[in-house]
Amino acid sequence: MKKTISILTIVSLMSLSLAGAAFAFGDESYFANHPTSVDELTKVWGQPLQVVQSDDGAQVLVFDKHANNMPYENRYFVVRDGQVVDGGMNYHN
Repeated sequence: MKKTISILTIVSLMSLSLAGAAFAFGDESYFANHPTSVDELTKVWGQPLQVVQSDDGAQVLVFDKHANNMPYENRYFVVRDGQVVDGGMNYHN
């Protein structure tokens, strides 16, 4: 019984570690594997509160947290050539 509990504990801790590592890599790796267009993005989040043009030609679309009942100030997505390439929380320019 102790061995089973020990194994379950180790597996649980490993799962949490992997989930934390996946979150740490951020949205860039997610969107590289899950292409998302601006149209798909606005269907979920609505129209952005702000669109910021960056020096490298990308756009940053900033959405209100209330659009999806998220627990942070705002949500932003970096768009290049009509596709989301990165994102994050609490954008400030």
